[in-house]
Amino acid sequence: MGLGFEIVGSSKELNAQLSRLGVPPIAGRRVGRHPEMDHMPYRWFGLLRRARALQLNGLPVTGVAPPQAPPEGATMIQQIDASNGVRPWERMLMNEQLDAMRSHLICHGDNEGSYVASDVRAPIWDEVARVFVCGLRPLLAELDALRAALPDQEDLDDVREARDILEENAQIALESNGALIFR
Repeated sequence: MGLGFEIVGSSKELNAQLSRLGVPPIAGRRVGRHPEMDHMPYRWFGLLRRARALQLNGLPVTGVAPPQAPPEGATMIQQIDASNGVRPWERMLMNEQLDAMRSHLICHGDNEGSYVASDVRAPIWDEVARVFVCGLRPLLAELDALRAALPDQEDLDDVREARDILEENAQIALESNGALIFR
């Protein structure tokens, strides 16, 4: 099972949420799913966020550490990080970026929230729905910046592929004036 994408158009529920947050509604058309590009492993989205956090902190984007057994009494996040090779200090960088609410890529949840074609300059936390609403244009800019920061290393192939899949879906959603939803 992986992280699925759907490109949606105007919906009463989404536009009501955007209105509540002071964001213009979307009027796009529903595009649906693209069989070759409609999903990726959950792990890949986490690796994208890790790469962006490293980049935003002026650090080189490198491969992850070898998977390790989580320490005794580890939280669920610590267990996931250990099995995915994410180092504790890298998690700290991601959390700092999440708290700063600057990165649309880092703020978006793994399976909730939306990227919308409306003008959303900074990620918006929806206290009612308990999800982030992020912008497609800033996401595409972040993905473009990340492209330049990814060295040509085999251990970053998953990150590059995830970046390409997310960029393709975001571009289609933007062109349809809709939203990209994770399922």
